[in-house]
Amino acid sequence: MKKGRNMKRILLLCILVQSTLSPCFGFELIVLGDSRSDFGNEYFQKTEEIINDAVAYTENNYDDLIGVVMTGDYVNSGRNSDEWEMWKAANVSAFTYPVYPCLGNHDDESTDCFWWDLFCQRERYYNWNYYKTFNVERWWSQDIEGLHLVALDSNLAGFELNTFNGDLLEAWQYRWFIEDLARNRDKPTIVIWHEPAYGSHSWFGKGHGSNRFMRQRYVSLCETYGVKMIMYGHNHWYERVTVNGIKHVTTGGGGAPQAPVSPLFFLDRVEGSQVNKAAYHWCVLSVNEEAIKVDVIRHKTHRVLDSFVIPY
Repeated sequence: MKKGRNMKRILLLCILVQSTLSPCFGFELIVLGDSRSDFGNEYFQKTEEIINDAVAYTENNYDDLIGVVMTGDYVNSGRNSDEWEMWKAANVSAFTYPVYPCLGNHDDESTDCFWWDLFCQRERYYNWNYYKTFNVERWWSQDIEGLHLVALDSNLAGFELNTFNGDLLEAWQYRWFIEDLARNRDKPTIVIWHEPAYGSHSWFGKGHGSNRFMRQRYVSLCETYGVKMIMYGHNHWYERVTVNGIKHVTTGGGGAPQAPVSPLFFLDRVEGSQVNKAAYHWCVLSVNEEAIKVDVIRHKTHRVLDSFVIPY
């Protein structure tokens, strides 16, 4: 009996020590991207499997799931309403939570407006399937409890005043982003957009590399205003890059065909890349007042592909 009581005391002590060493995080968000239809996911069957797995796993293994963040490319063709209906049916589990999206290149629907007619471009956007699905602007921000989340449109080209080429909307987005960051600089901030500012290439498939325009135009602002992490889709794998104190995380494992990681890491790996793995997966962000913990969970096996903490 005495031996049994001693074992219980030792076990209780271990639990107490573990609880003091392990931070308690306040709420969780799932983050994933690139669920569009393609080979092996023709009718979003792989997407449905992954999102159901992600929601069930996170509910069972974390304390307080409150939302799903998606990093773009929901469908193969943004104009195809039938695809959107199939996508929504496949993501019923996700829609039991608030969904926080950004616009992917496959979700874009071009408008037949003159470059200078911002009113026309904005009004046409309200007829897009993306807008009808999510009811959000092309760029937006929101406080989720103590976290400030910002979404941008990486499809917009920079406007050149000399040639009148590009998107005047991009200049509007850029000015809005500066003002939003300035207003919220005292809050922990995460930004999402679709095409990675820092992304590796693949020797085959969909390793698109980096969107250097977004890097030059927007990442510098993120560095200036203390953004902790930028999350992307577009490349159909997982990658973590750290440059100038910002974590750049590509999470494109939501159902679209996986991209193989290049074995020529010395040629194809982007600067600052720390982890690059091909797998269907999702990220779990655990957020509290002191830090954000990120766990990257592989679909089916639930093996942790990567895990890191971002202190404020």
